[in-house]
Amino acid sequence: KQLHNYCKNIHFFVKDANVYIDGEAPWSLKKTDPDRMKVVLWVVLESVRRVAIMLQPVMPTAMKSLLDQLRIGESDRTFANLKSSELQAEDITKPVAVFPRVEAETSSTA
Repeated sequence: KQLHNYCKNIHFFVKDANVYIDGEAPWSLKKTDPDRMKVVLWVVLESVRRVAIMLQPVMPTAMKSLLDQLRIGESDRTFANLKSSELQAEDITKPVAVFPRVEAETSSTA
């Protein structure tokens, strides 16, 4: 039950991050306010960093991959690091899916 509640609370944080990105629409800001777009994307990446740190005990391999992509050092992946960030968004390269897309099989009818 404690693990369920732990994951549920992280889920609420993720939902709030989704509301934020939908409301801020950084894809629209690129042309109208690129400086604001950078701030919004940093906030989103910082949210991803925090979620990845919090989910390490539950999904260690996947969260290691995610934190590696964010270039977060091994020593900066503890719960104590949730209070501050060394995230440098400009250092991030093209992301690789942590959870590859699963395509539904389509049945062919003759």
